[in-house]
Amino acid sequence: MSKLVSVRLLVDDFPAMFRFYRDVMKFPVLWGDENGPYGEFRASEDVSLALFVRELMAGILAQEAGEVQADDRVSLIFHAEDVDKDFAEVSARSRPVTTPKDRPEWGVRTAHIRDPEDFLLEINRGIEDEASE
Repeated sequence: MSKLVSVRLLVDDFPAMFRFYRDVMKFPVLWGDENGPYGEFRASEDVSLALFVRELMAGILAQEAGEVQADDRVSLIFHAEDVDKDFAEVSARSRPVTTPKDRPEWGVRTAHIRDPEDFLLEINRGIEDEASE
């Protein structure tokens, strides 16, 4: 089953949020800069803290799933050995949002579901991980 690897904050003021986690919290930058739209920090040994422009995530959900729920502020990110298999297992007991899809611009294959209180969960695996098998 999937393993929690990241907490992604969906933000409105990306530059301010990036500077806060880099300069105030002193989290090491793993990816990106304050120009966005995505950045990632090492929050602990096993879990990263990511930032993504909220409007862009809302746009993806609206385009692919017809969702106009632009009030998401956080998403939990789970790594899966097999996105399609994990999605099939959990989608019957959750609310599927987006079906498994390669996102080369992100470097991952993703699927999205919602938990019972409507929090957004992403199941993903690096595309390069799949190519190396």
